[in-house]
Amino acid sequence: MSGSVVGSWALAMLVVGWTAIVGFGWATLIRPRSRLIERLAVGYLLGLALIVATMLGWQLSGQRYARAPLFVISALIACAPIVPLLILRRKQQGAHPESTTSPEPLPSSADQSPCSVALSRLLKVAIGIVVVVNLAVATYQPTLRWDELSHHMLAAKIFFHEGGVTRESGMLTQDVRTYPPFVPLSRTWLYELTGSDDPSPNHLVSWAMFASFLALFHTRLRDFASATTSLLFTLIASLLMFWGGTESLIDFPLITYGGLGVLTAASALKRRDVQLSLVAGLLLGVAGLVRPDGLSFGLMNLGLFGVVAFLTIRQWKTATMMIVAIAGLVIAFSPWVIFKSMFWGAAPSRDTYLGGGFGEMVFAAIARGSIDLDTLIRVVSFVFPEYNQTYGYVLLLAILLIPLGLPDRPPSLYISAALLMNAAVYVTALYAFLLAGRTDLALREETAVRFGTRLLPCWCSPLGQARWLMT
Repeated sequence: MSGSVVGSWALAMLVVGWTAIVGFGWATLIRPRSRLIERLAVGYLLGLALIVATMLGWQLSGQRYARAPLFVISALIACAPIVPLLILRRKQQGAHPESTTSPEPLPSSADQSPCSVALSRLLKVAIGIVVVVNLAVATYQPTLRWDELSHHMLAAKIFFHEGGVTRESGMLTQDVRTYPPFVPLSRTWLYELTGSDDPSPNHLVSWAMFASFLALFHTRLRDFASATTSLLFTLIASLLMFWGGTESLIDFPLITYGGLGVLTAASALKRRDVQLSLVAGLLLGVAGLVRPDGLSFGLMNLGLFGVVAFLTIRQWKTATMMIVAIAGLVIAFSPWVIFKSMFWGAAPSRDTYLGGGFGEMVFAAIARGSIDLDTLIRVVSFVFPEYNQTYGYVLLLAILLIPLGLPDRPPSLYISAALLMNAAVYVTALYAFLLAGRTDLALREETAVRFGTRLLPCWCSPLGQARWLMT
């Protein structure tokens, strides 16, 4: 690499690190007793969302994007939690020492044998190697895919040179008025602080999200499984999601925020933790900032969270958990609603907030009322054809293994219901596609993959909870 390229990458790494710092204080304020690795992971994910929300708000003020004001505002956001944290720390100093210790995970069984310790260390090394290799691939691999170039990176360059989201954004290959510009703005933020629209460091944003995904996935899965088992399935997740850190697509952020939001909600149910409920709501709300159907995904899973909580816990704390989770979702998603209504004068609509044309097809299929038997038979045949057989078999395996994790209720009940609901949404989508005559969409493998991978953390969770896998 030339000196200028190395300097560009070094500066981009500093921007990524600064993004994590922006959210770190807020992650600490929400869960002050959590482990450092968890706060760093949540900090980066929340920091990226805060940056996107800041850029939307800055544009509403009538100002152009510029490095100095955006950096100053991000610094203010990063420093805002300092005073509340100092107050919280002073209160903790006067509390009983045992109440201020860092909370331990809740493993399902003891995991202290020398063999398990050695295996855990080996798995940690393997995961570390995957993360390093992912960074190397992200560094080497250019932005080549059509969706990256024509949708996200083109929009990011236009926003960078125009000083904000343009009112003519509907003329882009992906209509920003319908698709939230989360991915483009995250790259525009990178361009602004580096002072260049050089696309080579684009994937660093995705790589940092990949590392955060694995850290938070392991932390949350540790609430249900032994250390060795959670590390094993974190390694599996790192291999399945390896592509996420090497591309600048919209799918991996949705998997990260949506899937981890569901798994965090399950941890909140197990711990009966109001703080985790807030994190779950925030993550599911940001999923709506990433993609139009991310909001419907978040609302469905948050509603399911409330139902399971009220049916199984039956305490006043349940209401608090639900209120906090809903507040988190509303806070995270509201910047996009405010921006759309003020910038384009767009009234809230089911089409733009709950999945666009795809959402309309699903609603039309449900509203039809009667079931076309021939179409339903075709739907069943589409679940296990040569195109989608991998997803179909994984789906069946996960559902069959759900009962193995049922001792950990109510979180297992929630994850089981989330998986079943995901399968129902997938079948309903296929039914809607076929009913609308869109056989081409039903046959596309990515249609199945997108539904399946959004709940990837939950695919592994029933497996991780199975007692015969504990070591």
